[in-house]
Amino acid sequence: MNAPRISLRPATLDDAELLLEWRNDPSTRSRSLDPSVIELEPHVAWLGRRLGNPANCRVYIAERDEHPVGQLRVERAAAAAQGIVSVSLDAGARGTGLGAELIATGTVRAASELSLSQVTAIVKDDNLASFHAFTKAGYGETQRELVQGHAVVILDWFAPSSSS
Repeated sequence: MNAPRISLRPATLDDAELLLEWRNDPSTRSRSLDPSVIELEPHVAWLGRRLGNPANCRVYIAERDEHPVGQLRVERAAAAAQGIVSVSLDAGARGTGLGAELIATGTVRAASELSLSQVTAIVKDDNLASFHAFTKAGYGETQRELVQGHAVVILDWFAPSSSS
């Protein structure tokens, strides 16, 4: 097995501007279900709510050689043992395979910490890079549908069964 190229650390409020920069990147926005530009003040409040709810949300910063390269967030869904994942990479980290590593590592960690048996990704159907990163990370396509007026692919990851 290859050595990990990234490490994960919990995000803090000190990461707010970096996370906002990644969120507002034009390429990221074009692949998002909500392509609007987010302002700093509401973003900091939003992040504070996520970080202040550790029973239902995990936000990680991926670092390579101690340099931030991306983020992954998993929030508990309405079903208690299910989570929804969101991921973004720094523009310089795209196309390097780090996305799949971040998704795989972050999903397993968040699922363990939040006691989730399933994590779901919602990917716009024209976002082939994300689709491939999620499938490489162990997610499988379960359905296609319209979400907020966008054609999307729903991909699911399931925790390995603990029975032998």
